[in-house]
Amino acid sequence: MVKVAITLPDDVFQAAEKMRLEGNAKLTRSEFFRAAVEEYVGRRTSKKESLEELRAFFDSETEDHLNEWVYQASMKTLAEVPWDEEFEGEEPKQ
Repeated sequence: MVKVAITLPDDVFQAAEKMRLEGNAKLTRSEFFRAAVEEYVGRRTSKKESLEELRAFFDSETEDHLNEWVYQASMKTLAEVPWDEEFEGEEPKQ
């Protein structure tokens, strides 16, 4: 295990201390900051993996399949828009 010293602005430290001491499970500072870093790293790793999966999907698809996928996604989105309500009472533009 590695020890790390960090410098924080006073307001950030105070907010962290308040969070650390809330609830039933009062954590040590080390436990609190370890959990915070683990969560941050986990989110970044998850986001990176998701982007890599999307890139792999698009790289593996042919142009025809991608065009169909974009068309279907567009149609679904357009179907959810309340077109009648938005333009009710307006004359069509020429």
